[in-house]
Amino acid sequence: MRFRHMAVAFLINEMGQILFLQKDDNSSFLAGHLFPIGGHIEENEMNNPIVACYREVKEETGLNRSDIINL
Repeated sequence: MRFRHMAVAFLINEMGQILFLQKDDNSSFLAGHLFPIGGHIEENEMNNPIVACYREVKEETGLNRSDIINL
């Protein structure tokens, strides 16, 4: 069995809504499904997964660390 280290961030706004992303309908994996922000933790992030969360948020949403409160 192969294990992967993953970082997942749930962004919640002032109204309690949670941001999910939707896979492209042509995606080869879970096409059209909703999923949280996240991805693999890079080797240099293993001891600091919060860095991986901020990186994934930036990559997937364009939001910067300064745009986020209480991650």
